[in-house]
Amino acid sequence: MEPSISEVTIEEAKKKWEEKTATFLDIRDPQSYEIAHIPEAHHVDEQKAKEIISEWDKSQELIVYCYHGNTSYGVAGYFIENGFINVSSMSGGFEVWKISSPITQ
Repeated sequence: MEPSISEVTIEEAKKKWEEKTATFLDIRDPQSYEIAHIPEAHHVDEQKAKEIISEWDKSQELIVYCYHGNTSYGVAGYFIENGFINVSSMSGGFEVWKISSPITQ
């Protein structure tokens, strides 16, 4: 069965970031993450994804983002398939975040 993957708008994501109610996962390449990312976001590669799946609380809210919101959709599904129950893909990705909510590190 295909997992149901929800999308969160930039506005919703910003609110969750401000309220610290979600953990942000940046799946872009390491160089892009180093240049700029959402503050407190975790950079996730394959190894980090395995660590998250084996060690993190599966009930915590995760928001996955990439450059434009396409790849993050599939990665959000991967976390859902591995037991996480509250995972969203951020619509528009980091490119829209930095335009509409220029809070970056």
